[in-house]
Amino acid sequence: MKRRAFLPFLLTPTFLNPQRPVVEDGKSAPPTKITRIDTTYWRDGAALPWKPNWVWVRLHAASGLVGLGETYPRNETEASAVHSSIADMLLGRDPRDIERIWTDLYRAFDFQVTGGAEMRALSAIDLALWDLLGKSVGLPVYRLIGG
Repeated sequence: MKRRAFLPFLLTPTFLNPQRPVVEDGKSAPPTKITRIDTTYWRDGAALPWKPNWVWVRLHAASGLVGLGETYPRNETEASAVHSSIADMLLGRDPRDIERIWTDLYRAFDFQVTGGAEMRALSAIDLALWDLLGKSVGLPVYRLIGG
């Protein structure tokens, strides 16, 4: 991209941007549904000086692919948010519809979205959705988002 095109590119909202990142090379993600959500706790800090305390969220699709997202610092709180309030809104949905899913989850949390477990869980779900999309079209996530 040339310098003269760079600033307008940055100032144009992504939904209006004709250079918006898209799946390349004519590939498109096949339709699928989210069938299962798993969480994995990482608490073992004995071997590491910074004492990791992460949660990994895995979204399983009907196609057999699995998207992985992560969050921190509290395990039980984020996992509880994923399994109690988020899972019902995700199961059966098409993981390709990342923006709609993110917006629906964000709005569902009402006044809890300024921080806390729900927002961290939403971040992990968003990462997992992008990972799932990348795997379904055979591209790394950084290419999907324009990197």
